Amino acid sequence: MTAQTDAASAAKNPQTGQPDQTGSTSNAHSAQPDEQHVVKYEQAKTQMRQQERIAANQIVSTYSAIGAGVGIIPIPAVDIAGLAGVQLMMLSKLAAVYKVPFSGNLARALISAVLGAIIPTTLKAGTIGLIRSIPLFGQLLGFAAMPAYSWMVTYAIGTVFADMFEQNQDIGSLSVEETTAKVKKVMDDIKTKEKATAATVQQAA
Repeated sequence: MTAQTDAASAAKNPQTGQPDQTGSTSNAHSAQPDEQHVVKYEQAKTQMRQQERIAANQIVSTYSAIGAGVGIIPIPAVDIAGLAGVQLMMLSKLAAVYKVPFSGNLARALISAVLGAIIPTTLKAGTIGLIRSIPLFGQLLGFAAMPAYSWMVTYAIGTVFADMFEQNQDIGSLSVEETTAKVKKVMDDIKTKEKATAATVQQAA
C-alpha cells in the first residue's frame, strides 16, 4: 500500500525534492495586486478630489462675495481688518474640506503679511482713501472700486490656498514670499481676462 502511494506521488511530481509548480504559481498569482481593485481605487480617489474641489470652489465664491460686501465699508482700516477676518474664515473652511491641519494664529499672521505685501503694489496705496475723501463723487467712486478689489483679493487668496491644501500643504509650511507671488499671479490673470473680455465686447459693439 505504501509503495503504491509513493508511486502515485512520484507520478504527480516526478522531480523529487522540487516544490509543487502548481502551488507555487497559485501563490505568486495571489500575491499580485488585483488590477481591477487598483483601477476602482484610483477612480474613487479622483472622484473624491473632484468633489473636494467643487466644495472648495463654492467656499471661495461665497467668501469672495462676502469680501466684496466688506469693501463697501467707507473706512480703509476697517476694510482691511474686515477683509482679513473674512479670509481667515474662508481658509478654515478650505482646510476642513481637505482635512489639513489648521492654525488660526498662523493663518491670521500669514494673511496679514500677504495683504501687507499685495495691497500697496496692486492698489497703489492710499488711492481708494484719497478717492473717498472727495465729497459725494469720491464716495461713489470708492464704493464702486473697493468691492471689486476686495472680491479679487479674496478670490485670489482662496484659489491659491485651495491649491496648496489640495497638495496636502498646511499653513505652517507656507512662506509669505511664495504665497504672495502666487496670489499676485492669480490677480494678474484675472485682470488679463477682464481686459480681454472688455476688448471683445468693444469689438462686438
